[in-house]
Amino acid sequence: MWRQSGAHTLLEPLLGAVLCLPLLVANAAGPQAPADICDLYTDQRVVAIGDVHGAYEPFVAILRETGLIDARDRWIGGSALLVQTGDVLDRGPDSRRVIDLLRKLERSAARAGGAVYALLGNHELMRLTGDWRYVSAGEVAAFRRGDSNGADGFRAAFAATGGYGRWLMGHAAIAKINGMIFVHGGVSPSVAPLGCRGINAAIGTELEDVAAGRNSSAALGDDASGPLWYRGLATEPEDAFASSVDTIFQNLEASGMVIGHTVSPARIATRFAGRVVMIDTGMLGGEFARDGTPSALEMRGTELTAIYLGGRREKLTTPHRSSSTPRPQSPR
Repeated sequence: MWRQSGAHTLLEPLLGAVLCLPLLVANAAGPQAPADICDLYTDQRVVAIGDVHGAYEPFVAILRETGLIDARDRWIGGSALLVQTGDVLDRGPDSRRVIDLLRKLERSAARAGGAVYALLGNHELMRLTGDWRYVSAGEVAAFRRGDSNGADGFRAAFAATGGYGRWLMGHAAIAKINGMIFVHGGVSPSVAPLGCRGINAAIGTELEDVAAGRNSSAALGDDASGPLWYRGLATEPEDAFASSVDTIFQNLEASGMVIGHTVSPARIATRFAGRVVMIDTGMLGGEFARDGTPSALEMRGTELTAIYLGGRREKLTTPHRSSSTPRPQSPR
């Protein structure tokens, strides 16, 4: 169950079992994860932000730069969609403030006709399963209660029944918006046949096991080839891996993929002719990412733009899209 290295091999029986699961189990389909999170179409702009790792001030700065929040951190994005691709936790000191802001924005965006989709990253799964290897002292101190170092309050908050644990349990691992996949690590060739709904169902079932104290029989969430850990789309040689990428997108019925997890310092990068977009630009900075910077990816129709602080914008190569016109739907 949930091996910390995230390095075991996905077992073949998982595929057949998961395809028999419902579209999204309850834990994977919280308030921010509607049934159509894997088949969502919108004519509104979509903004995606990668790994935060407790970097509250840089996160707020890029949200303001994109016009999603005002100087008082209130949602002003209207009907826009914000996708955060996981890893708001660990390393930095202010993950509690980041989660509190995301929770507030989920509610206010919904009232305005928009949506906030905070996806799970490997560090969210690590926190839920008691893996504290990358927890900072500042994070623990933010939950101070009962003893001098705040550990009691921290444990209680991120237990499956705790306020922050319950919030994490209600979130999905992967979304598909206008034919683009959004996921923390990436989707590997072995996992792609599950499809978006199958991946969310598998992770959701594993979260149910965690909440019930059961061992997970097939821990996709902790697998090196699973969607929260996989790095192949960021690291494999493009020429040699191109045919595998074609197969991945065919199985997902997707035109492209937006990923975090693997840092691309200083700027958002694209691979495989623009079909893979790497949006983790090391927002936390410091020793973790010396050239890191806050960034966001904006998607308007088929146009992709990298957004940085100070008004800097960069048009990105657009992945090939189907000629069919997406059907606009409510983002909720």
